[in-house]
Amino acid sequence: MISSIIKLNMVILLLFGGWITTSCSGVEDAVPTGTITDSTEDLDMDDLIKTGQFASFNGYTVNGKVELFYNATTDNYSLVMSDFFSSNGPDLKVYLSQGATPNNFLNLGALKSTNGVLRYDFSGESFDPLFDNVIIWCEDFSVTFGRTVLSDP
Repeated sequence: MISSIIKLNMVILLLFGGWITTSCSGVEDAVPTGTITDSTEDLDMDDLIKTGQFASFNGYTVNGKVELFYNATTDNYSLVMSDFFSSNGPDLKVYLSQGATPNNFLNLGALKSTNGVLRYDFSGESFDPLFDNVIIWCEDFSVTFGRTVLSDP
């Protein structure tokens, strides 16, 4: 009887432990790894309103520069991540957030690639001036991969 309980506990530990170690490292829904270079030629440096530099979190690596542009004529914003690199994982998203955790946030969409120059455009009506962080977020497991606090240029 005791040996059966020990075996059952070992099976549970192996299953649960395996889930923990693979949480945001799965490849089923992994982000493409090819380098992307989204166009930024139409952006005017005079429209640059915020900048930041990514920091890594929770054992994952995220690097790169973040710039937020605002075009008053069109009332549109563009978030540009340049020299960008991120560890891969399933269901990674780009969030513009109020604060370090995504409680009040705008989901800019899926991470297009783990490296390159990535651009996300969105309308002025969806922007909240209190958004002060950009977060690379593993939505499947609620884990921050990287984050930057935006500041004036």
